[in-house]
Amino acid sequence: MKTCVLTFLLATALLAHGAASNPPPTPSVAPGPLNPTGQTLETSIDEALKAMHSATKGTLFSLEPSGARSASGPQSLYGNTILGQMDLDPKQLATTVAEFQGALDKQAVIDAANPGSFSMGMCDNPRHALKVTVDGHTYEFLLCFECGHFNIYKDGQHIADLNATGTPWVLNDLLTANKIALSKSGMKKDEYDAIQKKTADIENRWLQAMPKSLQPFWEPLRIMDPDITPMRDPLAKEFPDVTQRIRALLSWYGSGSTDWVNVPTYEHAAMDLLRDYTTAELVTAIQSSPLSEVQLNGAARAFTSYTKPDPAASRPARGTPPQSQYDFSAIPAPLKAALLEHVLKSNNRYNIQFAQWAFSPPPPDNTTSGPVPAK
Repeated sequence: MKTCVLTFLLATALLAHGAASNPPPTPSVAPGPLNPTGQTLETSIDEALKAMHSATKGTLFSLEPSGARSASGPQSLYGNTILGQMDLDPKQLATTVAEFQGALDKQAVIDAANPGSFSMGMCDNPRHALKVTVDGHTYEFLLCFECGHFNIYKDGQHIADLNATGTPWVLNDLLTANKIALSKSGMKKDEYDAIQKKTADIENRWLQAMPKSLQPFWEPLRIMDPDITPMRDPLAKEFPDVTQRIRALLSWYGSGSTDWVNVPTYEHAAMDLLRDYTTAELVTAIQSSPLSEVQLNGAARAFTSYTKPDPAASRPARGTPPQSQYDFSAIPAPLKAALLEHVLKSNNRYNIQFAQWAFSPPPPDNTTSGPVPAK
């Protein structure tokens, strides 16, 4: 764990140094076959990023994404509608390059702390693009903040799709100051700020419920799906009694996201620790004394969670009831009824469906369908 924390701090320090100095090393990619430009992927990316930093002229585009990559046209850039474009003066170019490079730098912090992570969304909706010409070659960089994509083109040939993250506000302000329209489908800053506040509130609630012995793990836990092995001993020392330990974990897990399908990665640790205990142990702990609403929520959420997936196994089909490690037949009927009643108050159809699968008899025709949880 110390190595992970040091890696995170080192990556953060490199980010702080930033793109104001020389371009950072090419993002780590596995050596591969030649791409359409006749170069290896790593060489092509390195060349393109150096060109972006060395360019003395550039054009910034505002795009309305199409959701599909295709050839460029008079009013489109690789299938995305061009809403407007501006030639950049040296100061504007430096600002734009810093924002594009910053999208890679911020993602590098996440990747350094979680090697092998795959952070891109399934969508790809670029709303900003930068075009530069260096040494007779044209390089185009399409950036999607929404889904985390950074696509690179050289002379019309697609080179790479890299992970990216960040916010579009600086680029949006630059375009708006030059009277260039922005994408109508993009998130507005007030919407983003509201989401950020909600996210911060959820994180704060989660941290407050987190067992004190586990709080030193918070920072790495926020940006990675950690190995919970080093958490077990501190937790056992804080709660030597198994029943109290389970109830503390239920309080923690119950304080998390109200949507059990799309949850922050850091919440997985609580469920992974609860997987250490059998159905009988959980039932004993739950029935040892009255549960708080938060603990009741944690218990319902735990029982309806999927078994930790085997990376080699295929994903369950949509509509498949949760394949839980717990024996639902060993949960007393009054407890099932209490857990179901609690979840029904949530008005969250996904949570309710999971609770009905776990705590109610299956429908006679077995046609219940529903979403597949994230974990």
